[in-house]
Amino acid sequence: MSCIDSTRGMWSIHGRQEIRINMKKLFAFAALAIATVAGAAFAAEGYSIAVRGGAGKVNEKITSTITVTATGDHHVNKEYPHKVLLTAPEGVTVDAKVMGVVASDTTLTFTVVSTHASAGAKAIAGEVKFGTCTASSCMLAAEKVTINATAQ
Repeated sequence: MSCIDSTRGMWSIHGRQEIRINMKKLFAFAALAIATVAGAAFAAEGYSIAVRGGAGKVNEKITSTITVTATGDHHVNKEYPHKVLLTAPEGVTVDAKVMGVVASDTTLTFTVVSTHASAGAKAIAGEVKFGTCTASSCMLAAEKVTINATAQ
């Protein structure tokens, strides 16, 4: 029987062995693992961003998405030239043209298409630049994102 004793930061296996585990690192790793599998999401004042990595076959196009959602009394600034700057790792090519599509007053979606030369998960680094507005003001934002796309 194994259990975690959070008061002592220990992991006990059959009551014989104890392995020290830094609980914060354990929970951070678990959160990272969940974000990698389920897609990443975060929020700031006026917007939230969700990144969904795609999956597909080696040497075929894999589609991933980055979605910006305006929250509260904010809406997507339709006049701003929204864009994503991407840096692909070795063995991954990304289609040069990534367009932001304003789906509604509150949603902006970027579709990223990549092709992977080998199997496995690859992290595509990026920066999303966009704008949201309220009735009285607009704000421009730039957020770093990571797209975890997988080829099989």
